[in-house]
Amino acid sequence: MALIEQLPLTLVTWALISLVVCAGTALQVATGVGLGLLAGPVLILSLESETAIFVAIILNLLVSFALLPQEKGDIYWPPLRLFLTGTLAGVPLGWLVLQQLDAGVLKLFTGIVVLTAAIQLLLLRREAAADGSNTAHLRTLAGGGFSGFMSGCLAIPGPVAMWTLLQQNIAPAQVRATLRAIFVFSYSAAFLVHIGLGGATAAGWSAVAALAPALALGVALGVLVKRNVAEAALHAALRLLLLAMGVSLLLKGILDVTS
Repeated sequence: MALIEQLPLTLVTWALISLVVCAGTALQVATGVGLGLLAGPVLILSLESETAIFVAIILNLLVSFALLPQEKGDIYWPPLRLFLTGTLAGVPLGWLVLQQLDAGVLKLFTGIVVLTAAIQLLLLRREAAADGSNTAHLRTLAGGGFSGFMSGCLAIPGPVAMWTLLQQNIAPAQVRATLRAIFVFSYSAAFLVHIGLGGATAAGWSAVAALAPALALGVALGVLVKRNVAEAALHAALRLLLLAMGVSLLLKGILDVTS
């Protein structure tokens, strides 16, 4: 309880964020995405902007490191080097943009990103296999750059990373594993940039510690759900949550900007 008292949150708000982190982690384990898209927005609604992004980065990094060893055999390596090169360039730019956004604009931007991700999942399909041409290489490099930008700015690299991987026409297990490898690299880069440039705060570390139990419970729940619930049902639940979160952020951002 002493830890909760150190947070810039009420007990009720902490409990609600913990539920979202648990649900997002479970979806991340089962589908490959979910935690960044759900935890980042709800933290932005509850904490100071840069602290919220820092906490989201740490939570996502912990989950990605925990799960990658089990899935590394399914990683699809061909596009990864180009993608990660783009990511390395995009993360610092995302951090710089974050410094320029006030809270209302950040909520608007996040709402648009989350709603776009929901629409992307509604239209989810694998494209024809990448042909190895210069155009395909540039698309992968650009995808890595924009994904890195989204990681540094919002701690949400998943939608762009998933879109880029869907161009490769690979199996769902390979998509999940490759996303995990991307997340480990992207969130590690974002963590180093944020901590190196002053993004880490005592409140941020306290929030990470307070939310760690929800993260652990979400991992265990995700393993159970992955074994017993159809992937189509999981994606449907994720779409509904993203739509609700995106609309909420847009409305809150509009109110903040116009007030």
